[in-house]
Amino acid sequence: GRTVLFVSHNMATITSLTHRCLLMSGGRLVRDGETLDVVHEYIADSSQSGGVIEWPENERPGDASFRLIACRVGTQAHRTAVASDSAISIEIEFEVIQEAEGLRVGLDLMSSEGTLLFRTYHDDRSKEPGVVRSGRYVTTCIIPPDLLNQGLYFITLRSTVAAVKRICILEQLLSFEVINVTGVNSQYGGVRPGVINPKLEWNTSVLNGSDASELAASP
Repeated sequence: GRTVLFVSHNMATITSLTHRCLLMSGGRLVRDGETLDVVHEYIADSSQSGGVIEWPENERPGDASFRLIACRVGTQAHRTAVASDSAISIEIEFEVIQEAEGLRVGLDLMSSEGTLLFRTYHDDRSKEPGVVRSGRYVTTCIIPPDLLNQGLYFITLRSTVAAVKRICILEQLLSFEVINVTGVNSQYGGVRPGVINPKLEWNTSVLNGSDASELAASP
């Protein structure tokens, strides 16, 4: 018969403890609603413009054959905070001045501890090196939802011509934060150890007894 008011910036704990949430800003009530809806709005509003970099024309990294134009985390709000159950898009805009075979544009994703999670290039699914003709391009890498653990991540941009030259490597150019809203372990609060936090498939069989039945029926 009591009302408990829990005030926090820990989205995972708020999600696990409450079904109704109030969003405050500057001492004013911004939203009153279902917890997940309010948490997603909070993450979107707290995202800063630091998730995007656009170089002036005379300062674009590269060489006489290639120039980087911009890099953005999130194609709409350029968000630096992302819910763990949302896909993360990293958009790279560039210009090819001279046609090149084997030109690759990609990125490294690093944890806040400096661990390299993965390296990926725009042509990873191609079986043979392709020819990239002169022109202006935008390529987007999509990190699937429910993969990364809660924490801060850094993006290093890379552009190379395979087996020929490195055009430019820009270390820890941008960063973004993943917040565990409905991901694995979010119902218990806290951060699970490990760099990634994937939702993996488990199959549980009932052997005998009520305890086994209850386990199998649990979501």
